[in-house]
Parts: sequence; C-alpha cells; structure tokens
Amino acid sequence: LQFHQEMRAQFPDAPKHRQLLAGRYFALGRLLGNANRHKDAEEHYRQALQTQEKLVAEFPDQHDYRKDLTKTLNHLGSFLLGLGRDPEAEKMFRKALPIHEALAAEAPKNLEYQSDLGGVLHNLALPLRDRGELEEAQRLFKQAINCQRIAYKSNPQHPQYRRYLKKHLVTLANLLIRKKDHGEAANVAWEWAELFADDGRELFEAGYILGLCVPLAKTDSRLPPDQRPSVADGYTEQAEKLFQRVVQVGAEDAGALSELAWFRANSKAPFGNVAEAVTLAKKAVELAPKQAKGWQTLGAAQVRAGDGPAAVVALEKWTQLSSGGDAWGWFFLAMAHAQAGQKEQARKWYDQAVMWMEKNRPNDAALRRFRAEAAALLNLPEAPKKGDVPKNGDKTAQSQ
Repeated sequence: LQFHQEMRAQFPDAPKHRQLLAGRYFALGRLLGNANRHKDAEEHYRQALQTQEKLVAEFPDQHDYRKDLTKTLNHLGSFLLGLGRDPEAEKMFRKALPIHEALAAEAPKNLEYQSDLGGVLHNLALPLRDRGELEEAQRLFKQAINCQRIAYKSNPQHPQYRRYLKKHLVTLANLLIRKKDHGEAANVAWEWAELFADDGRELFEAGYILGLCVPLAKTDSRLPPDQRPSVADGYTEQAEKLFQRVVQVGAEDAGALSELAWFRANSKAPFGNVAEAVTLAKKAVELAPKQAKGWQTLGAAQVRAGDGPAAVVALEKWTQLSSGGDAWGWFFLAMAHAQAGQKEQARKWYDQAVMWMEKNRPNDAALRRFRAEAAALLNLPEAPKKGDVPKNGDKTAQSQ
C-alpha cells in the first residue's frame, strides 16, 4: 500500500497507478475484516471504492475498472451484511447489480462475468429474504441459479462455479422449505442430486431436503386429505434412494458416511435407523481415524443403540481430536456415561454442555432436544423452555 501511494503521488495522472492503489486498499480491507478489525476494514474498503468510482466515471468503457468496482461493492456489501447492517449492504449490492448485468451482456461467453452476476443476485436476495420479502428473494435466487448454471455447465470442473451453484441451490431450497413449498423444494433437491451425482455429501444434502418435504406434504392444506400420505410417501421413497446412493457413491468418503450416520442416528421414523447408523459410523472412522466428526457420530449412534461403554470410548476419542469439543458431543457423553452407570461423570459433561449451550446457542433446536434427553437419563428436571429465535437461514454472501 505504501509503495502504491508513492507511485500514485509520483504519477498523479496515470490511471494504472490509481487502479493498483485501489486494489491494495481493497486487499487490506479484506485482511482487516478477517482479523475482526471492522472499523479499519470498512475505512480501507471505502478508500478503494472512492478511487474505483472515479476511474469508472472517467473511463466507462474499461472493463477492468468496472469489474474492480463491482468486486469492491460486493465484498463491502458482504462485510456489512455480516455486521447486521442489512440496509447498507443492500445499497452496495444494488449499485453493483447493473454493472454486473452490463458486463455479462457485453461479454456473454465470459463465464466469470456470469458467475459474478449470479453472486450479486444471490447476495441482494439475502437481506430481502431476512426482512420477509420472500417472493422477490425467491425470484432473485432463481436468477442467480440460472447465471451460475451457465458457468457450471460450461466448465463443471471449475471449483468456484460448482461451489457457488451449490450455495445458490441450498439457499433457494431453504427458502422454499420456509415457505412450505415442498413441490418446488423437491425439484431443487433433484436438480442438486443430478448435478452432483458423483458426490456422496451432496447426494446426502439433496436427500435431506427431500426429507424435510415429508412433514410439509402431510399437513399441506392445498392437497386433498387423501392425497397427502401418498405425496409424503413419494418424498420418503425418493430420499431413501438418494441415501442408498450416498452409501454407494461415497463408499470411500468418510465425511459423507458420517453425515448419513448422524442423520440416521438422530432421526425419527421414517428415516431413523440406529443399526445402520452404527455400521456407517464405524466405516467412517475406519476410513478416516483422525477425523473428529466420525468418532462423534459413532459415539452418538452407540448411545442410540444403548451401548454406553462403547460410546464413552468413541466420544472421548472425539474430544481428543476436536480440542475438547462442544455441546453437540458433550450431551451424548453425558448420556453415554449415564448408560454406563457413571452418574458423576455424566453430570459433569451435562453441566459443561449446558453452560456452553446457554452461552453460545441457547435456542438451537437440536441442542434443546439432546439436553432434554440427557436430563431424562440423569433424572434431572426439564430445562425451562425458551422462545424460538426466527431462523434467517444462511446469511453467507458470495464473495467474488
């Protein structure tokens, strides 16, 4: 930054030095933001923005200057969104959108421009969704997917295009579940499964979305009562097909097997299957014995199977590999010790989990469930009920 400030002073009329200086302000803004130095980060982002806006005004036909400007607008918007400053973030995304649209229109074969346009559409939809403008957010998410689909299908091996397309599909699916639109959510899940048919983890996520459609169909007043069970059964059958493909495609993927095992262990009918959860978790730890998640999942599955002593061993291994762990595993450690007749140890882990939960995730539905189960095993009074916090879904913006 210092070097480019000197060059800018030495050659004040050279636009290239102004562009490079703005780029260093931008880069330092990202670093400061990652270091949680929010005030300094914003100051540097806005320094970059000021210079880039002037360059674009002076040289409107220069693609590089316009692209740099949209990059800063998108990152600054994402930064502000992460701080909860949604109106300011939305302003940045709205400024970036017409520039992205123009760049993509001028160079339709430029896949990077298509992907970037999808990113800003996705990002603009986030604050709209969070303030309840669901229809407009859905429209923008669909546009984002269309742009990202073009980039991905033209170059499916590009990791960024693949990652962003998945992000857009996930966000749209979650929005549709929130709207109780199980039909559209199921369509998204199937596209997801077809796009990532070679990836066990992605197949699991698609099946999980189909699983969420089951209770929605059972209570959908838009369907005739006699049709609801068959629609729900259809989603169950489709989800199960994907879960079986996870086992086949992800046979050597410890992460995919662990995800499915956790789901099997902690789901009720029609998807719960404790015996399969134990089998899958054991396979996961065989494949990746140094991955903490597999041991946590194995311990949880063994608790569900009533094998407390084995669960204690697995979960203690998890604590070693995860630098101590967190409440998601500690509640299971409490249950495992309780099943093994070690009441004092069980209470210790239970109290530790409760303290962590109340400090970090007091309204997490899964943790509330595990806490209640552990309290029941320890014959403790039920925890006081707390009001649910509205779920805004993933607020992670796409950065170019």
